[in-house]
Amino acid sequence: MSRENDQGAGKPGRNIPGQRSALILLMLAYACSLADRMIVGIVAPQLKVAFSLSDAQLGMLGGLAFAVFYATLGLPIAVLADRYRRKTIILISLFVFSLMTALCGFAGGFASLLALRMMVGVGEAGVNPASQSVIADYFSQERRPFAMSILAMGANVGMIAGFLIGGITSQLYGWRVAFFVMGLPGMLLVVAAIFLLREPSRGQSDGVIAGAVKASASYFSSVKYLLKTPSLMHLFMGCMITGMLGYGNAQWLPTFFVRSYGLEMSTVGLILAGMFGILGAAGTLLGGYIVQRADARRAGLGLKIVGLSQVVMIPVTLVAYLAPELWQSLCAFAPVIVISGLYLGPTFSEIQTRSPIAMRAKMAALLMLTVNLIGYGLGPLAVGVISDLLTVSSGNNGLRQAMAIMSFFSIWSGYHYWRSSAPSRRPDSEDPQTEMSHARA
Repeated sequence: MSRENDQGAGKPGRNIPGQRSALILLMLAYACSLADRMIVGIVAPQLKVAFSLSDAQLGMLGGLAFAVFYATLGLPIAVLADRYRRKTIILISLFVFSLMTALCGFAGGFASLLALRMMVGVGEAGVNPASQSVIADYFSQERRPFAMSILAMGANVGMIAGFLIGGITSQLYGWRVAFFVMGLPGMLLVVAAIFLLREPSRGQSDGVIAGAVKASASYFSSVKYLLKTPSLMHLFMGCMITGMLGYGNAQWLPTFFVRSYGLEMSTVGLILAGMFGILGAAGTLLGGYIVQRADARRAGLGLKIVGLSQVVMIPVTLVAYLAPELWQSLCAFAPVIVISGLYLGPTFSEIQTRSPIAMRAKMAALLMLTVNLIGYGLGPLAVGVISDLLTVSSGNNGLRQAMAIMSFFSIWSGYHYWRSSAPSRRPDSEDPQTEMSHARA
């Protein structure tokens, strides 16, 4: 792998050539990764019958098996992303996880499917940290929250594609074809990105002279910087807990609607794509807009709003999961979906802004480690285990009760987002490689 040949530095706040195409391509790459993650939840009822799986095993397939490799391999890949061309890393990662998703359609049982889901995690490990680093170099601090929210909107686009295409395909042609179909878009996107994605100069949106940043910061120094920066620690904790709730419940939503309201998978796909995809995308974009405007008025105000949003949605979330009628559940879900999307873009943005330039990909990988190993890894598994326990006494209501119980963790995440709003020092003061590298705008 050759070292990067970056474009020249731009001035903060100005449009940089290639930023729009990069943002769209990376958002679509994120969408492909989310669609490939969600497909297990979509076909879970069929997998349960085909391989006689327990809810805990389904939670393992949808969570821990994927997350262990996705989170841990992100660390060494981020070292490469801070040193070499991020475009190359993104292309290879996108191709690998798309291919592995398609190969899941050939699985002959739980063990082979588990191994393939692990390989999906291996492929996806390289996309997120490198993408966040690229976007941070394309958009200035003032414009970064909304740009990161557009990147994060890929999760909702992926959810729409996963639930709609995956739900209908699995209903009509079975779970094997659903895996084949979900792996194809990522391979096509690789071809488009080869020609359209451009590698930016590190730190160019912050006015750093091209080539001035030397990515020599180790993971030890990155972890040390994280531990001694309270605002970053609170951001990590808030995102980790929110991720545990979001990934845990999202993985089980298709099964929730099937068990609780007797819907077919094609109907579930339409509901989840329409409501959870579109409203979720609106909430994600709204989060970036609100935080960007709020921080322009007073520093830290945006994250306080994010923290409050975590707590405000709990009562409505309980109604959504426990409502006796489908229409009541969907009406309650509508505001919950919008509010739950507020946090992601601002979190990505603030972590990149508060991290030294030479640590940005590694800091994003550390976030990925905590959010996915604990959040994505334990969230679906926790819901599955609690559901198994409650199903003994509550039958099909065990799953909805388990998901309702998990929603109370939002109080914890809200506390950390509120605390993360405290001002922090300029990261470059702790980064010897970039301390003297800022050009005057």
